[in-house]
Amino acid sequence: MKKWLIASLFVIGLIGLDAHGQQAQTIGLIQFEELIADEKAQLLDVRTPNEFKEGTIPGANNLDFYALDFQQSLTKLKKKDPVLVFCKSGGRSAKTMKMLSDLGFKKVYDLKGGYNTYKAYRVEK
Repeated sequence: MKKWLIASLFVIGLIGLDAHGQQAQTIGLIQFEELIADEKAQLLDVRTPNEFKEGTIPGANNLDFYALDFQQSLTKLKKKDPVLVFCKSGGRSAKTMKMLSDLGFKKVYDLKGGYNTYKAYRVEK
């Protein structure tokens, strides 16, 4: 019984370490903007080039989710630094967040509601 309890606690501890070592989450606009202020943050707009030209969050780099070399392009980002990703409404960026996590990125954040959310609250009309 004691061995089972010790083994269970060990496994729970390992799961806890993994959860803290890897962060991939969808966050709201205020938290997203706070993270943008980090000079190491990598701001990634995964919309098409045409969508990007129509407007983006200042400082964002554009990687087209539909490009054939998209996943390869993700590997060029710095794994140690936070990646803040967004698309138009959240679908492509959620998939990108999963890809980045699978590639071993530790801090990945997806803007809930995507650029639509940003535009609704931050772009002057």
